[in-house]
Amino acid sequence: MMEEKIKLISNIHAVEKFHNIFRVYLKILAPVLVFTFFLCFISLRPKILTSGILEPYRSYLLIAITISAGIFSPYIIYILFIEKKWKWILSFFIFFVIPFILFYMIFQQFFFIMMGAFPPILFYGIYCYLLKTEVQGWLIRDNSRSRYSRFQARIEEEIDKKRLK
Repeated sequence: MMEEKIKLISNIHAVEKFHNIFRVYLKILAPVLVFTFFLCFISLRPKILTSGILEPYRSYLLIAITISAGIFSPYIIYILFIEKKWKWILSFFIFFVIPFILFYMIFQQFFFIMMGAFPPILFYGIYCYLLKTEVQGWLIRDNSRSRYSRFQARIEEEIDKKRLK
């Protein structure tokens, strides 16, 4: 009865590989996001303090993060599609794709020069962190379920051995 309520991961190897790659990706993405936010915050200060020196670096970091999101997003969607996590796919579009398109339509040519790219990228970082936490939960639940199944099978074998004696 209990087994029916707990969903198994359909492709455990793909999810484990995704989890390992995703952890490394987030270890790189998080500090870069914080540093980019810091640069965006500093560049909003009067030009006397920064004299515009940091603006190209901010733009380059925003472009790099956006490119990494563009490269990694299909892999995220692929894993979520394999696992049939439709709500996570929908939330990906709500968190990242729709804000990215809306902000791009608003800022257009000044998209990376101004801070128009930062809110969707920040939403993407939050989404990735939430997804990492959820994938860890999937793996923990699957691991505990498989352990429970092995334990239950061993008990049933012992009961069968006792019946045969």
